[in-house]
Amino acid sequence: MRVELDWKAADDDGVWETVATYRTRHGVGVPRWIWIVLCSVIVACSTTSYLIVRRHYVRAIRQMTFQLQSVIDLEAGALAASDMALYMRQQDPSARDWVAEQAARVTSDLLQCTGRAVPAFARYDECPSIPASVQRVEMRGDVAWVEVIDGSLAVKKARFYRQSDLGWLHTAPRPAFWSGTIERRFDGLVVRYSQRDRPHIEPLLAHLARVVSEVDAALPQAPHQALYVDLTGTQLEGLPDLTQDRLVLASPWLTGVPIDGKWKRAEATTHYLDLLSYWAAYARVGQYLHDSTGTRGELAAHPGRLTQLEAAIASEYATIYTRRDLAQAPVLRRILARHGDDALPAVLGDVASGSSSAEFADRWLSVSPSGRSELFLGALADIEREAAWLRQGNTVRLAMALSPTHDGIPLDWAEPPYTN
Repeated sequence: MRVELDWKAADDDGVWETVATYRTRHGVGVPRWIWIVLCSVIVACSTTSYLIVRRHYVRAIRQMTFQLQSVIDLEAGALAASDMALYMRQQDPSARDWVAEQAARVTSDLLQCTGRAVPAFARYDECPSIPASVQRVEMRGDVAWVEVIDGSLAVKKARFYRQSDLGWLHTAPRPAFWSGTIERRFDGLVVRYSQRDRPHIEPLLAHLARVVSEVDAALPQAPHQALYVDLTGTQLEGLPDLTQDRLVLASPWLTGVPIDGKWKRAEATTHYLDLLSYWAAYARVGQYLHDSTGTRGELAAHPGRLTQLEAAIASEYATIYTRRDLAQAPVLRRILARHGDDALPAVLGDVASGSSSAEFADRWLSVSPSGRSELFLGALADIEREAAWLRQGNTVRLAMALSPTHDGIPLDWAEPPYTN
């Protein structure tokens, strides 16, 4: 920039004359090569800093992944060795409900895995923890959100581990992982699910609506209320939160989502699909029974809230619907073989009318405590044995309740089944 100042004066005739002039010299400019070198240095320093930070970050993630994988392997090894104490030491004691849930699961599921006790009925997973490989880790505070590939089912799952003075501890699922929720309405059905589960749940909505529609068509009368299915549950136990008109199941991220994002009937990812079908059918039949009798306030997680007869018939119907295999239902198979396939609506209607278990057995199975005791007990023993083999827990409970010789044996070990 150049500045020029002129001082002028005028004479008496009005003629202006320049008396002084001031001019600034051109400033000395910075050579272009200096600017180029300076920019190059800044870029080089920034790149080096980024690479150093990234290198430390990758190293920290690798170390964290190794530590988490070690804990996962330790849990799986503890179960394989039937070492419940070691397994429970890997659980987060600050999450008391989680520890209690894990203790309950490992007590029964470990017996199922080792096969050293009465049949334990299938839950969401065959075992509380199974070998898995860490695929991705995301830190949120002191909790790691860990994406693993389940070694037995070949699906992705989410696990949560908290960093403590004792190392990484398996902790309860964090609701923030799922973010917001979405609600969709269909005829006779309302479905609620999370934003994170959206790509996995939405392909299943049409299937779930079809399940409810087909069950309604098989019932003598469709329930008056829509079935509310909540897929945002964070409980890992196989028994869902099942109350009147409402079914709460665990998020698919806890039970397993397809690795490639696609649900395929021929692959192990059908586990969640079949689970969804079974519980939706079970809950819908339960709704019908509740609407028909009006004697129970709720259809709850334990089948004791339904009568033993109602729970057995509902679970056997749901199993037939899911498996398309009548051989999986000991009582209904015998009834339909005797009375024909068209008898199913009448069977459901009879249960809904409030018939007792003994009246139902006499009417549909032609076995009665008032008849020949050896035939009655033999028929019950056959049903109970077959139901135990098929893991039909509610049917086992029904046979146990009908048997006059089943005295002093607890009836609450059998849970609503989902047979694997």
